[in-house]
Amino acid sequence: MQAAYVYSLGTKETTAARVHALYAFIRVHQFVSALRAVKSDKSKLFDTEMVRSIVLPDGTEHKVDYDPGNPAELAEANRILDALVNDERVSDAEFDTLDRALKPSPPARVRANTPVISAAFQTFCAQKRSEGAWKDPEHAERYDYGPIVTELIQASGDRPIGSLAVEHLRTFKAKILADGSSFATKAKKLGSIKSFLNWARDEQQLTGVSTAILQLSSRKIEAAHYEPFSDDDLKKLFHSPAYRDQSFAKASEFWLPLLGLYTGARINELAQLHLDDISEHDGVPVLSINDEGDKRTKTPASTRKVPIHPRLIEAGFLQYHELVRTEGWQRLFPELTRSNIPKNGYGKEPGKFFTKYRRAQGVSLDADRKKVFHSFRSTANSMLRFAEVPQERRERLIGHESEGTNNKIYRPDDLDRMFPIARLLADLEKLDFGLQHPKYEARQDHRNARVSAAQRRSRTDATEPGDAAALVQGK
Repeated sequence: MQAAYVYSLGTKETTAARVHALYAFIRVHQFVSALRAVKSDKSKLFDTEMVRSIVLPDGTEHKVDYDPGNPAELAEANRILDALVNDERVSDAEFDTLDRALKPSPPARVRANTPVISAAFQTFCAQKRSEGAWKDPEHAERYDYGPIVTELIQASGDRPIGSLAVEHLRTFKAKILADGSSFATKAKKLGSIKSFLNWARDEQQLTGVSTAILQLSSRKIEAAHYEPFSDDDLKKLFHSPAYRDQSFAKASEFWLPLLGLYTGARINELAQLHLDDISEHDGVPVLSINDEGDKRTKTPASTRKVPIHPRLIEAGFLQYHELVRTEGWQRLFPELTRSNIPKNGYGKEPGKFFTKYRRAQGVSLDADRKKVFHSFRSTANSMLRFAEVPQERRERLIGHESEGTNNKIYRPDDLDRMFPIARLLADLEKLDFGLQHPKYEARQDHRNARVSAAQRRSRTDATEPGDAAALVQGK
């Protein structure tokens, strides 16, 4: 069924009525076509976040003005927009509601004699480097910004940045929203372009384009929708012959899954740990997750101290830590080598191993990637939630960005006082999965793996602090 619209022309004069009718027809057609252009799946309810701004071919930008804090109004806007897109009948009153919400604004003025987008991006990167704004400039340019700027150029052409219009950003956003990545990845991509274009507009006066259309909802989405492991999954993973017989070829293969389960930390946060990151705080053994040296953290909230769970201590974690120190190393898992791609850090190699190991134990054999190493994070967070650990303390333990203000405005010293380590340890002790873990047995092949990795690094001039001293002891 085609949509039917009944709309007052606002005049009784025949000639004027015909002009108004033609204009109304064109406007409705353009509006609905624009809505269809950004709707990727008709089986789902329309998302008003995708049509906060519509640019029609006449150059006018129309903003859909609704109150996202009003559930009833938001639901009504969703319903009407969904009906429009799916060619369902929309009453004149409903269309008038949307029509009144469309507030035309003049198109951005085109700036003359501006560099093309790719050249402006090179200037952007050079300025960020000179200002020291990026901790790892090469990584930021090649991985955080470069690929997404390339996608913008693919969507709009490598045009003079001063000619970039909201309609180009709308096309670009629609492509990103339909690319199948997670909500967090989409938000990160759009945020990178917004940062670049805001710089071009506010600091360089190269463009007048509004970046409001690139904003996504602030709703929180569980990272990549990774599912927690079930009790049966955990038994398969930790009561396996490899744990029972201690047949892992490397110490990191034994320890990283255990650390993931009892800390909820990300794989790279654990794989990159230095020996000095294990210490005591107020008499409690802790892991310090930080971005010092060559280490990386995902967000500011990722920097934190996590109490070492008693089950890890029972399994011999502190003895393993001391063993590696006596061998002369500086990192906790020196058998792991940093990836050539900085964003992967030290987690790529153990991540591949865990995928192979998980599948060998019959856990999540399908390719949907719903259960991966990151699922330990979801598992820990879920159990803490079920144990009624308050959200702000869960965020502190897991390293999630806070939905409130505490973690965003307080200094690290303030946070330490707000979240005493003894209180966090009591919370963490609620992670009880009913599993039996063997005590780690130091093995010669584990030491050999550490030495071999250092030897490989020495051949490629990629040595790390502690390699030389440990190699001397290893001979």
